[in-house]
Amino acid sequence: MSVGGWVSTVSNEPGEFRDEIEYLSDRAAAERAHVAERSKPVPQRSAIRTFIWIGVFLVVMQAGLFAYLSLNEEKGPPAVTIAQNPLLVRQDCEGEKYRTYRKIAQYMRQHGSAPESLDVLVGTVFPTYPVDPNSNQRLKYSKVGNGFRLECPQVAATG
Repeated sequence: MSVGGWVSTVSNEPGEFRDEIEYLSDRAAAERAHVAERSKPVPQRSAIRTFIWIGVFLVVMQAGLFAYLSLNEEKGPPAVTIAQNPLLVRQDCEGEKYRTYRKIAQYMRQHGSAPESLDVLVGTVFPTYPVDPNSNQRLKYSKVGNGFRLECPQVAATG
């Protein structure tokens, strides 16, 4: 039978017509499911989104740390009290060396490098040249690059 240019292979038998309708209905449902599947939005890739958020978090934390360090840069190290450091009160060469070292380090923070000799600091930073309290000999000082070396004088053994 031909209807509007479409040829049907279905006879006029009632059972065959129902089979054809079921077939076409199943096919239409399959096509609708296929179209619905293709038109679903692509799911967001949560791993990439998580990676991006972690990156943003790290950049913000780094900027905060940089700002914190920049604001606290000129304050210098915290003051050390005698109770915190017994070298400040020791009356031997190591104690004098430590106190001298702290004053030279303060000078370096202000001027950018170590002095050429301790004579430069006498009268401004030190009232007199630093000496070993036990031997009354001057501490040995030498400039090394931008830093310095400070040593106790060697005392000859008597005996």
